[in-house]
Amino acid sequence: MGCYVDAETRAMTAGGSPALNDVASMTVEICRAHCRNNGYEYAGLQVKHECWCDNSFSMYGAGSGCEVGCNGGGSEPCGAGWRLSVYWSGL
Repeated sequence: MGCYVDAETRAMTAGGSPALNDVASMTVEICRAHCRNNGYEYAGLQVKHECWCDNSFSMYGAGSGCEVGCNGGGSEPCGAGWRLSVYWSGL
């Protein structure tokens, strides 16, 4: 879906803060599955290991700088500082 700006008043909060925090092995698919299994349409990854879930996300608009890879590997971006790499959960 793309790269989106985040801030202290979080853009995605429905799954908790964050919904899943897996420093060692976070991947895009782990986050997508977590959000999907908990009934959320979107999965957002930030700073290589934080997974955020919600049914909306664009309150701060599109951003750039989401090139950071996930701690668990893979070629897909996992956000950056105050940047969310947003994916459809598959719900």
